[in-house]
Amino acid sequence: MKSFAKLLFILSLSIGALAVWQSMNPPPPNENEDLNTDGKASSPSIFLAKLANDLKGVLGMGIEGTDTSTVTLQGQTVTNRYLARSRQEIKSFDPFPLDFDVRTVDGKPLRKEDFAGRVLIVDIWATWCPPCRAEIPSFVELQAKYLDAGLSIVGMNYERASSPRDAIYTINEFRRVQPINYPLAIGDESLTKQVPLFSGYPTTLFIDARGQVRMKLVGAHPVDVLESYALALLSEIDHPTESPAGAHSPRSLPKALKPGISSQGPALQENPYTNPRAI
Repeated sequence: MKSFAKLLFILSLSIGALAVWQSMNPPPPNENEDLNTDGKASSPSIFLAKLANDLKGVLGMGIEGTDTSTVTLQGQTVTNRYLARSRQEIKSFDPFPLDFDVRTVDGKPLRKEDFAGRVLIVDIWATWCPPCRAEIPSFVELQAKYLDAGLSIVGMNYERASSPRDAIYTINEFRRVQPINYPLAIGDESLTKQVPLFSGYPTTLFIDARGQVRMKLVGAHPVDVLESYALALLSEIDHPTESPAGAHSPRSLPKALKPGISSQGPALQENPYTNPRAI
């Protein structure tokens, strides 16, 4: 921030110097030039206005990657440097509805309506997809941190298996290596058909408390990027509803995965599924 302030000070001095020079050396008026009420050429003001607009654009581009934004959830302030950008992306995104009524791999009913009043992330993934596997620890971390704040996560799995039973077996083998603290279900074509321009795995859908998909991401993303979209939608909720059955409280997580653990912690570093090249 100090370097940015210094840059802004230098640019301000430059604008001032240019303004003085321009006022002392006005260009000759021509027939296409706007005139002010005194009949004098208004080119200095036009020049400064244009320069200010250009400068605003340059500064905006320069600080986009280092933007720091905060949001307050349940009395606690959370900082995420992508939050402002993600809010803008959500604002320009064309929302669409999504519905599902399935059973989890543990045989429990899982319906979209169960998550009314909560922010829901739907992860469309598969164990055969390396980026999907690598992204799972991020969802585990987000579920642990923001469950009580109103966030729920559901994994819709698309295995290349000969039967649902084989698919469930493969998923359970994966869960033996990577503990997962949110419900998983076998997805079907009816779900992906509801996603405009569905193009591959993983696809992550961010659904607001009213049930509308407000953002779609394709491919794996860092945890702080995923967090930024979740925070943007969580900040819209005044009082989140209770978590539906199937989502575990952070207190029931393995010790190594409780809130606050870094995604680079020892437990996750030892997990081969966090490194696509390890499989």
